[in-house]
Amino acid sequence: LVIPFLFGMVSIIGLIGNSLVVFVILTEAKMRTTVNLLLLNLAFSDIIFSGICVPFVTYHFVAENWLIGDVACKLLNFFIYVCVYVTVYTLVGISVVRYMAVVYSNGSSRIRTKRNICMAVGVLWAVMLIINCPMLFLYRVKSITQELENGQASPPYYYCAMKDKDTGQKIFFSFFFLTYLIPLTFICTFYMLLLRYLRLQRKGSSINHNHRSSRKSQTKTALASKILIVVVGVFGICWLPLQLLLLISYFGVQSEGRAYQVMRPLSHWLAYSNSMMNPLIYNYVSQDFRKSFR
Repeated sequence: LVIPFLFGMVSIIGLIGNSLVVFVILTEAKMRTTVNLLLLNLAFSDIIFSGICVPFVTYHFVAENWLIGDVACKLLNFFIYVCVYVTVYTLVGISVVRYMAVVYSNGSSRIRTKRNICMAVGVLWAVMLIINCPMLFLYRVKSITQELENGQASPPYYYCAMKDKDTGQKIFFSFFFLTYLIPLTFICTFYMLLLRYLRLQRKGSSINHNHRSSRKSQTKTALASKILIVVVGVFGICWLPLQLLLLISYFGVQSEGRAYQVMRPLSHWLAYSNSMMNPLIYNYVSQDFRKSFR
């Protein structure tokens, strides 16, 4: 009862919230900024994740057996990897675009065009779809049987998993670094440089009291940057428990206790809940999104 409710909430809120983001950005010209086009891609990835991945993962936790076949097992994990990679590198792209827009506002305007952003998004999806194709061959339906007290074998338990532990170690090690540690370090570095630049600009403008419009523009820029920092921070917090759990499962000793059985679905739920968080953040922090949603 608990798992379907929690995962169902993620799926429903994620689909409705991200569909609103897509609708608002596509229908209102003022919302189609370069950064918002990247947020549009983020919302589209979250729609796929909420609508396809979350329901199947819910089935994986609730059902006593994986009875929906090998193809569903492979496609589920393929889409999970693609969506996570697209999401995190869209966040990297946002940090780069935001930094260029503020620090090199004049010199980078020819690069930061809507056309180039759309092309970059298309390339990102193409690359992630291609490099994650091996997941279609690495995941499969496996089975476990146990010997009963009467000497007979129990009915097989079917589950969807990586084909072997050695492969799993390599995949999850690279997954941790490529979708978490490296991109988040990269993003944090860019935002720290951006906030440092804004702080220096604010000190410079405070000396000359005639530049009120400049200070107003800097305040607006700082607010927009903080919104994106919140989005990245929420992503990092949501995915950290699952990343650690996967590393422990494949590189440490996997617990068989009840605490692990509880933490396993909860860590997945927290990670997947990130797909419903962003529209809530936009509504809470951004006045433009809040007005457009209304």
